[in-house]
Amino acid sequence: FNEKERAVIANLHQLSPEELDELNQRLYASRVAKLRELRMAQDEKAALQVKLQDTLAELADSRQTAQQAAASLRNDRQFVKGILRKYQVLVDRFEAQKAKADLSDHDEMET
Repeated sequence: FNEKERAVIANLHQLSPEELDELNQRLYASRVAKLRELRMAQDEKAALQVKLQDTLAELADSRQTAQQAAASLRNDRQFVKGILRKYQVLVDRFEAQKAKADLSDHDEMET
């Protein structure tokens, strides 16, 4: 209680019935207003909790999407590396065959 409230409480015995009734009505109105504020705060809290849950769900979805994209990128890189290895094998074979053919042509020219 603040000082004003303490002074009123200390002097309750000096108030007339009308003043007590008026004080009672003011206190009731104040309590109703405080309860209304409390309900509004609780409603706002509930709305914020729903918004927070939605935001957290969006973040989880985004994280999952990012993880899937990263996994897809790794798979794509592995696929490209596989193709490059196969291409290199083909190039190496072609160069070996060409070298062999060139050597064969060179040998035929000498004979």
